[in-house]
Amino acid sequence: MGVLYAYVGGVWVPVTGGGDAGGGGGGGTGTDEVWIGADDPIVANPTIELWVDTDDAGGGGGGGTTGPIAYVHNQDTVAASWLIEHNLGFFPNVTVIDSSGATVEGDVAHVDNNTLTIQFSGAFTGVAYLS
Repeated sequence: MGVLYAYVGGVWVPVTGGGDAGGGGGGGTGTDEVWIGADDPIVANPTIELWVDTDDAGGGGGGGTTGPIAYVHNQDTVAASWLIEHNLGFFPNVTVIDSSGATVEGDVAHVDNNTLTIQFSGAFTGVAYLS
């Protein structure tokens, strides 16, 4: 079993609990799904993304990841070049969504294990999901 992280107040925190925590969807085993609330969020939001660190068995040993495994960058300033300092310690996959909800392609350049840039053909605001 791994550790599920949620992005809360600008910080990645481990989520405790499991399975059908909020009722709703039925049939939860406690090992394959976690949600809070009355309805399964995947049904209402099919593009929702959750990350789980399957190498971290809850502290110490095992050689698992000890930090966050994903990062969300909010680009609030209109720009065609985004500089993202994610501090993940690896070269993450990147998905960009513009302010209208459309997926946008850009040229990703990994500066180092903790920083990347994305170049776009036009300037816009949006969100970059790194994992």
